[in-house]
Amino acid sequence: MKLTFTVNKPEMFSKEDLDTFLVLLKEQGEVEDPNMIKIKRCNLICMVHTDNQAIGIGAIKHNAKSAFAKAGIQKLAANFDAELGYLYVKPVNDYRGLGIGKTISRLLLKELGDCNVFATTAVGANANSMLYILTHLGFIKEGNTYFGAKTNKPLGLFLKYKKV
Repeated sequence: MKLTFTVNKPEMFSKEDLDTFLVLLKEQGEVEDPNMIKIKRCNLICMVHTDNQAIGIGAIKHNAKSAFAKAGIQKLAANFDAELGYLYVKPVNDYRGLGIGKTISRLLLKELGDCNVFATTAVGANANSMLYILTHLGFIKEGNTYFGAKTNKPLGLFLKYKKV
């Protein structure tokens, strides 16, 4: 299986690729009102293909930073302009354990450059592979746990500060 990772600005992808990104984002099921406007507002997106089939996505989003208020650390929001998110890899056994999600995240962060980045993900009993990825990439949970508007899962806000 050959994996192809493509990272670029949304406008550099074809309409077909963006439509596929939206299908996968909806399949992920974690985003409130997934739509093309949200995808096109991203700073960067990543798509992973194998055998001409899209199997994974991720993005660097420019977000409203509401997570900081929900986590009770609004004062830190001004220091963060980018959010790592929309991470999803199709739940097929062939793709498990290959580090696809971690590679998507690393590529997006590398392309973004040296800046403060945040992410949110489920914590506690509902934790997922994103929690593992974030901690291995140097993100640290800050603030209070809060509940997601769409999923009602407990969420944590994770911060990664640029290298000094």
